[in-house]
Amino acid sequence: MVCSIIIGMQSPDVVDRDGPTGSALRPRCIADTGTSFCPAVKQHTGVKPSGNIQPNFFKQAQFSPDGTTIVTHNADESLRTFVLPPDLLDSASQPHELGPHATLPSATNVQSYAIYPGFNLADPSTTLILSAPSNLPLRLTNALDPSYVPATYPYINSANEASIAPNSLAFIDGGTHFVAGSAGRIAVFDVTRQAGPEMYHNLKAKAGATDMRDTGRIMALSVSSDGLLAAGSTNRNVGIFGNSGRGACETTFSVARRAGEEAATRGSAITSLGWAPDGKYLLVAERQSDGLHVYDVRNLLRRVSFLAGRNAKTTQRLGIDVLATREGCEVWAGGVDGVVRTWNNPGSIEGEHRPDAKIKMHDDAVSSAVWHPSGAVLATCSGQRSFGQVITADEARSSKSDSGPSSGDEQPASRQSDNTLKIWDFMQPGS
Repeated sequence: MVCSIIIGMQSPDVVDRDGPTGSALRPRCIADTGTSFCPAVKQHTGVKPSGNIQPNFFKQAQFSPDGTTIVTHNADESLRTFVLPPDLLDSASQPHELGPHATLPSATNVQSYAIYPGFNLADPSTTLILSAPSNLPLRLTNALDPSYVPATYPYINSANEASIAPNSLAFIDGGTHFVAGSAGRIAVFDVTRQAGPEMYHNLKAKAGATDMRDTGRIMALSVSSDGLLAAGSTNRNVGIFGNSGRGACETTFSVARRAGEEAATRGSAITSLGWAPDGKYLLVAERQSDGLHVYDVRNLLRRVSFLAGRNAKTTQRLGIDVLATREGCEVWAGGVDGVVRTWNNPGSIEGEHRPDAKIKMHDDAVSSAVWHPSGAVLATCSGQRSFGQVITADEARSSKSDSGPSSGDEQPASRQSDNTLKIWDFMQPGS
């Protein structure tokens, strides 16, 4: 049973706190997975991956809408359900050790997943995850009992009869439908019908003045508070669709560098999208980019600002989150250096906007930094693909303490890894 201290974290309109988070708040890790995911993928699954033995790093983490559960995606292509401990906020029991409540393995790569908006831990019929495994139908699975699959959705390419695995998923209309983004296509499915899409936008077709024409993969989807669906592609294009994706494409634009813009704004593919709580600003994150683009939805042809200094020049998908506050909102995003950076009120500063806070939270790339729906705690996860020898943070510290004076024989450099899921709270000054 989840205790009232977790159930009581109801989602407010805003988080009741002021101003910059850097020096004002002190992060405290109250739960983590320890070294459980430091072993290689083979030790978790019994299956040796091709090439180098890879650590079982965290690719992504998402909070359930009721805030009781975190669902992660790891390098072994399993989705894992972590139910927050009942006494999470009880300081006498901290730090808690996190372990998966259930594991959903996949025989093929999981391209994307989404949590059902009506997820309620007290009602197991609602604890559902939608996932898109390669070469298989989309499937709706119970997060607490992965053996129960209440629905599957075939998505077939009529040209070659192959299954389409969407690169992005998003529930809409309170969970009665979902949107799936794939190569050159955005499709809308009815959750109650175990069938193909009820409609789709063919982005490969000849486009009109405002239609989105793009043959790239749709890697990111995000719906605004006003029901506008933003879709971002590997070709660095963004399309805005009305009626949560069912409506026509209202406008499209590219985030590619324009004449006179700084080289720092370069990227290689859109991987994450987010909206300001009031729906006024759209945030765009890319691979191989040092920051986030900020666009005003009233004039999407001009970028308002660039949230610089993220330190995310990697091909890995690193997510973003937006937290509503009393003074507006904050953008939270992790970097390859284990640092989570925040920017206050995106769009309030034109041009380059440097981080308002930097918080060291991991010893490896931070793939997700996501807030509990109430804003009470922050979840982060970390790790990255390795191309050489990998050692854990504990091994790195032990190696330093055990090593004597350096000799002339240089050892090959080892990259320190940190494959963990952590939960943080933030103590107010003077607490």
